Amino acid sequence: IDRQRRAGGEDSAQGAPATVFVSWALGQRMGALLGALAEESVVVRNCYVTQPVCAPARSSIMTGLYPHTAGVPRNRVAMPPEVPTVAQILPDEYQTAYFGKWHVERTLQLQDFGWEVSHPLGQKDHRKTSEQGMVADSALDPALSRCHQGPEGYNDTLHYGVSDEPLGQRPISRTTDAACAYLQSAPSGRPWCCVASYYEPNEAMLVGREAYEHYEVEKLALSANLRDDFSGRPNYISTPTADFRASIRCPV
Repeated sequence: IDRQRRAGGEDSAQGAPATVFVSWALGQRMGALLGALAEESVVVRNCYVTQPVCAPARSSIMTGLYPHTAGVPRNRVAMPPEVPTVAQILPDEYQTAYFGKWHVERTLQLQDFGWEVSHPLGQKDHRKTSEQGMVADSALDPALSRCHQGPEGYNDTLHYGVSDEPLGQRPISRTTDAACAYLQSAPSGRPWCCVASYYEPNEAMLVGREAYEHYEVEKLALSANLRDDFSGRPNYISTPTADFRASIRCPV
């Protein structure tokens, strides 16, 4: 995709810029392609997640609101449809596209949330990605992989692993391929907003050996609060969903 197309093209309505949203965590290695993209982009270097839990954090990205205001205080709580998303806030001239993990509600009807083009990966896709057993012909390196042991009669589920499988055959590529296909055909006479949303770092956490070998794993420092038992913390997470929603006002 050439630079002009990434910028929306000469014919894009009123010169409005095309938008690609990329989330990248501090401390992760940025390859040459992402580095080149960053040089042409707005880079937010002092950004913190609103909650270290998937659905609440994603609701903030989608709405610009804190999770409790967006109505998603924890996982397994669907975002109310009356809360506007970034796709609905953008000017009408934009074509909006969303690919990959959604996880702010369960209908997967993204058009109801302002996304014109979408290929969301839902619960079944998540299960396929995360619930993998260590089989004999697996491309995973047994010495660098770990499984959660299931109950008797159930498969073990993969927690993390280093894989020799080609990148194009790993689960992460499904979202990338769908987003790239859209970008290749995105309208040249209309600005667009494209989101590629990944399961990673949800389990199973798969990494290619080519990436793993960039790090000295034994020297990586773990977070000081990794084993925090949350003693003395507010116990809002045990609040019934209906009671919680009754205590807040979701914006319309």
